[in-house]
Amino acid sequence: MSKDPKNYGFAHPGGERPRVLLILGGGGMKGMVHVGVLKALTRLGIHVDEIVGTSIGAVIGSIYAGGMDVDDIHAMALDLSKRDFFRLKVLKFLVKGYRHASLYKGQHFLRFLEETMPKRSFDELEIPFFCNSLSIDSGSMRFFGLPGSRDLDLAKAVYASATLPGIFEPLEFEGNHYIDGGIADSLPLRFARSRRPDVIIAVDLSIREYRDKAQFRSSLPWILYRSFEIAQESLNELNLHSQGGPDLVQIKPPVGHLGLFEFSELEELILLGERKTMEILCSHPRTRGLCDPEEVEKILLNGHEVRPYVKVSVDEEACIHCGLCHVTCATDGFTPSEQGPVLLKQENYECPRDGACMRNCPTGAIELRYP
Repeated sequence: MSKDPKNYGFAHPGGERPRVLLILGGGGMKGMVHVGVLKALTRLGIHVDEIVGTSIGAVIGSIYAGGMDVDDIHAMALDLSKRDFFRLKVLKFLVKGYRHASLYKGQHFLRFLEETMPKRSFDELEIPFFCNSLSIDSGSMRFFGLPGSRDLDLAKAVYASATLPGIFEPLEFEGNHYIDGGIADSLPLRFARSRRPDVIIAVDLSIREYRDKAQFRSSLPWILYRSFEIAQESLNELNLHSQGGPDLVQIKPPVGHLGLFEFSELEELILLGERKTMEILCSHPRTRGLCDPEEVEKILLNGHEVRPYVKVSVDEEACIHCGLCHVTCATDGFTPSEQGPVLLKQENYECPRDGACMRNCPTGAIELRYP
């Protein structure tokens, strides 16, 4: 696969092609949309200069950074099944019970990574790649791929980024035990900014439809990992509010209805990721000029252009004028009011699309729509 940069007209003020950094966020098997994202980038001719991956994003991102063709990544993704990774440690669990570190055998997952990755070290990669993992000992985040954190085998670094606590064993390295980086930062925007790119394309899988309730399941794993998803949404809200900006292009595929380990819609997820990425990148002013103009024209002719704002409405009868929307919104979209309208921006162009105001409204009076 050719990764030669193409410049379809967009130019940095200095005349050179802008540096593009791609973030592939965490989200379990929902992350199969990342395969579609990569397919869209290839179709559009957008060159990615660096990749930052978390959890499943680290898995897909590292394979792509190693040079595997997107069609081969697609085929690999469709071959995934629960038996590849989720082999329950029945005997050990019966003997040790809750003293055992995980429910499943992490070595199967690690072996899959070792056998799948086209490269074995960070230095061999065709595209610079980084992945984050959290030390459960110190509580500190580590980004493998940085100087001083490149000696670990690439497959083990990706395993460390994707090892959900309780599901797989933590990775022990240099006196620390590392777990899924998405526990604390599933969309590493702050780290991305430290790399000083011109454009950040971030694929966020944490956002769900807040009007729809998750289907409750009376099982310990479901309750634990549903709690993890909700905490992840809250952390992402703070992350987007503090690290957003005009250089950030967000891709938010509608995958919030899916669980972390749902394997039944892999093909649909890939197609969804490709379609949404095509629509957003061909529409966004920061990326449209980087795209193949023929593909942009197709999007426009088919009426699939994504409008760059969020439509906001407030049910005045349900609103209790508590002021939470005002203090929650990062873009001054609301105003405190003891009576009368509280909405300032019916079409909010600066909205970080994290659903914060709607999720934090105590009466459900706020509704967001993404045209």
